[in-house]
Amino acid sequence: MSPKEDFEKEDFEIHLYSIFEGIGHIQRGINIYKFLRKFYKKIKLFIINDNYQQEKKEKLKELINHQDSIDWDYVNFKTLSNFENKYYILILDIRDHDPKMILQNYTNYSTLCLDNHHERHHSDVDYYFTLPHPQLKESVLDTIRKNFFSFEYLKALDQLPSKKSGVLVYLGIMSQKTKYHDFLKNPQKIQSLIKQTTNEVYIIESENFHTPENFYKLLKIVDYVITYPGNLFYEGVFMQKKIICYDLDSEIHRNLISKFRKDLKTHHKGIYYLEEKKEILTFDVFEFQNLDTGKYILSTSYDFLRKWIDEKIQSYATK
Repeated sequence: MSPKEDFEKEDFEIHLYSIFEGIGHIQRGINIYKFLRKFYKKIKLFIINDNYQQEKKEKLKELINHQDSIDWDYVNFKTLSNFENKYYILILDIRDHDPKMILQNYTNYSTLCLDNHHERHHSDVDYYFTLPHPQLKESVLDTIRKNFFSFEYLKALDQLPSKKSGVLVYLGIMSQKTKYHDFLKNPQKIQSLIKQTTNEVYIIESENFHTPENFYKLLKIVDYVITYPGNLFYEGVFMQKKIICYDLDSEIHRNLISKFRKDLKTHHKGIYYLEEKKEILTFDVFEFQNLDTGKYILSTSYDFLRKWIDEKIQSYATK
């Protein structure tokens, strides 16, 4: 029996941490959880934030409960439990927070930090980048192909219809309101923005969020996607959509849009004048109908992750 096989009979756990700052990070945690549970027995997903709010936990229940049998909890950076009696594999998707805020609660661990650009670079942490960032030198497309796309999305990607019609407007299922909110909820104004009145407009927000399967059935058939710079933008790229991007008044998103403009050549500005408010709304429009998506393999990060975990287990078992 190999050290790894012998060690796997012992007690070790995988802990996933997903930051509660946008639904994309939570969905990535769910995607990774679903993949890893095919190979490992003890996995827990922690949704983490700076301050615990019960109403946010109720929102999370609505999102996660339609997923099948996920062991999860909603926690605060400042009140984490201590985990000292086992060996832990830690996968942290916590944006640019210092990983040590979590690691200080563990004794024996190996850590992979996803898309973390904190100014302190820790020698005992491995880093892996799957999302665009102004500090990354590689192109947007080379980065986002490594995103942990959901398996529902990857399945839909293999079944795209030849003809597409319609507009999917995504407001976010946590319903963060911006100056764009009322405009984006008006189908007539959306049709005016894209200069087509025949397209069906589908508006997705917290009140009518679909299951992942139904959401991607809808995403397949539309030719326009209106969203902020997040996970749906990356999904729309490889489905060869026309993507109209709006800003959530976030410095992170503004920096991302600047990088998109620089790296993605099929870009132009969209402008809409709100006469009743005497206000101009600006949009960034990207077109990917001619993107050669066949050269991008979108599941490589899952293979990387399993290999990384097995190497850490092997290394710990043979100490």
